[in-house]
Amino acid sequence: MANKLGEAFVVIKGDLNPLKKSLRKARALTSRFLGKVGELAKKGIGFAFSFVVNLVKGLINLIKKLAKVAAIAFVAITGLVIKIGASFEKVMARVRALTGATAMQFAQLENAAKRFGETTVFTANEVGQAMSFLALAGFKTNKIIASMPATLNLAAAGQLELSRAADITAKIMAGMGLEVDELNGAVDVLAKAFTTANTDLSQLGEALKFVGPVGRASGKKLEELVSVIQLLSNVGIQSTMAGTSLRGILSRLSGAVPSVSKTLKKMGITIKDAAGKMLPLADIIDDLNDKMKDLQQADKTARIMQLFGLRAGPAMAALLLEGGDALRVFEARLQDAGGTAERIAKIQLNTLAGKWKILQSILSGVALEIWTNLRPKIKGLIDVIAKWTTDNKTNIVKWAETVQKNILMVIASIVNNKDKIFETVSIWKKSIDDWADSLGGIEGIWLNHIFPAIQKVALFIKNDLIPTLQSLKPLLELAVGAAKVVGVVAKVGEKASRLSPVRQAKNLLGAKRDLEIAQQISEQRKLRELTELELIVLKDIRTRLNGGVVGGIQ
Repeated sequence: MANKLGEAFVVIKGDLNPLKKSLRKARALTSRFLGKVGELAKKGIGFAFSFVVNLVKGLINLIKKLAKVAAIAFVAITGLVIKIGASFEKVMARVRALTGATAMQFAQLENAAKRFGETTVFTANEVGQAMSFLALAGFKTNKIIASMPATLNLAAAGQLELSRAADITAKIMAGMGLEVDELNGAVDVLAKAFTTANTDLSQLGEALKFVGPVGRASGKKLEELVSVIQLLSNVGIQSTMAGTSLRGILSRLSGAVPSVSKTLKKMGITIKDAAGKMLPLADIIDDLNDKMKDLQQADKTARIMQLFGLRAGPAMAALLLEGGDALRVFEARLQDAGGTAERIAKIQLNTLAGKWKILQSILSGVALEIWTNLRPKIKGLIDVIAKWTTDNKTNIVKWAETVQKNILMVIASIVNNKDKIFETVSIWKKSIDDWADSLGGIEGIWLNHIFPAIQKVALFIKNDLIPTLQSLKPLLELAVGAAKVVGVVAKVGEKASRLSPVRQAKNLLGAKRDLEIAQQISEQRKLRELTELELIVLKDIRTRLNGGVVGGIQ
């Protein structure tokens, strides 16, 4: 029984050894596995921490850059707002001065300018400039405001500056005696004219400026005058030439030149109707062509030049060649011009460029609204600054003088420390770079402008100024040496004057001998080290020379 138990014990014991070995192996494998896991975890945690740190740093840098951009944008927008607002205020002040408007009337003008600026392609500033041209023509508040819509359409349709369109509008209204309620029709006539003939709005305005008053006095309507200008423009007689030529034709037809009136009457040409009003120019042209139909072209041209002169004659000859029917066609088109200016303006603004211009006008209106709120604060700040400047004028001058002295001291420091000049500049650069980083915005100015300028100054001082001063050093040393010699001679003369001639001679001989010995010892110094005895002798000679009659010799 016991043996069996022993056998069982042995068998069990023999079976445990492989188990322990397997367990140890498993533990080692587990330990290595856990070590690998630990390393991976450590690396993962490190990577995650590094990622988070870099992410946070990136976000901080991004916020800094965005803050800098926002600051720059804020300053730029504020400057733009102030510029737009101040310009508008200046323009409207001129309008008020020209119109003599009361406070209430000026408020109406200012509000109208802002309204038109926000709702049209033109800015409030441009509207204000147009108002000033109308005011120069004698328009008052209500008439200016009522004239603006038609003027805006005319400028947009003619692609002309609003102030120029306002100038044309004012001259046409004055020349033709038009009222405000007739202005829309006149603008449509002009728009139809420059889109159906070889002319433009500016040329039409110049022509009507010359012919308008005479045409009005002759009883002519705007459509008839403009149709003649169109016909003349198509044959190359444009702008002021067309206006002055038509003025000459109307003047001679109206009887301004008696000889012309007699000739026309003799020819059987009818100029006026029973009521004494001048007939349409198309009818007069047809009548002239009919009465001269039997003449050769050369004779016909000669007759026209005799009747209408060198200036108006060529224009009348051109009209006769075109005939009355051509003139009637142009005039009929102008009679049907209603809404032309507005239609053309809308078509031209329905483009990318037009939309962009409208957006600019809207943004300008927003800037004016901001300016309205900022204006009292800015004016108050300017008043405070002006008062402070006045009260502290003396301190400001002293401060400027102090700055000037400091600058001069810096320059002197640079000259006196030429070997460390670039090191000093580098220190300044680092200090100001740090300061620029803290302020923001000034960094670019410093790096691109101020520091290069300081470097140029430093290079000038090092390469030009200091060498020049050094080149003068021998001259300065020579001058100092000469001064010392003069002083020594004077001292020798003073002492010698108090000694007898015999004593003076002995002293001079002794001094000469001592000087020769000293010079010999000094020559030996160039070749070898002096002995202690030679040094003592040299010192004794120098002591005696400095205390004797020739004192001061080195």
